Amino acid sequence: MGKFKAVFFDCDGVVIDSGADISNSVNATLSHFGMKTLALNDLISFVGNGARNLLLRAIAASNGKPVPRTGEELAAFQKEPSFDEVKFNQIMKWYREYYNSHAVVETKICSGLEPVLRELKAAGIFLGVVTNKPDIILLNIFSQFKIDDCFDALIGSDKVKHLKPAADGLVIALEKINKIHGTDIRPEETLMVGDSSTDIMAGRSFGAKTCGVLDGLGDREKLLLEKPDYKVQLASEIISFVK
Repeated sequence: MGKFKAVFFDCDGVVIDSGADISNSVNATLSHFGMKTLALNDLISFVGNGARNLLLRAIAASNGKPVPRTGEELAAFQKEPSFDEVKFNQIMKWYREYYNSHAVVETKICSGLEPVLRELKAAGIFLGVVTNKPDIILLNIFSQFKIDDCFDALIGSDKVKHLKPAADGLVIALEKINKIHGTDIRPEETLMVGDSSTDIMAGRSFGAKTCGVLDGLGDREKLLLEKPDYKVQLASEIISFVK
């Protein structure tokens, strides 16, 4: 057994290359509700803090307002007199349904990752995904790609009280693995692999070692500012030090 007994992955930009389908789904949503569509790169920069924050940023940008990035800015945007929570919930519902049915149009598994997942699993290393993506969409995508069997725990946004950068999802994932397999793996024996600063913050808060994926969807500068323990271009490259 290598230095890690369990490895947890973020989903978008780490396990799957999903930026185009997410962005196209957001634009379809904006168009459906009579708003201006946005450039692909702008939309990708909004990804990483869950669907709600993604759509809040997209709506602000579509209406020519400053894009709320921080938690304080997002909270302030939702307190503006023009913000309609009922209408926003309708937009969220429409987006989730549209994205779920268009989740694998252009999406693919990140380069070289599937054989690495299977090699790690065969070596007795437990694998999990901890993502701010809704559970139903996560399970839909992984089942279509037939990689759901690689993972011992798939933890989406519906299973946690607090999204990353909180460590809730990692806590639930490790508890599930330990319960199912009768193991007693500790956080310090795990690795969190992600492409955003929120992934690194969540892993560090949990007590795991962290690995930053530089060619993902997340903001590389913010990722590097969190000083992950390891850095790779693609998640498949973790094989060089995990096993």
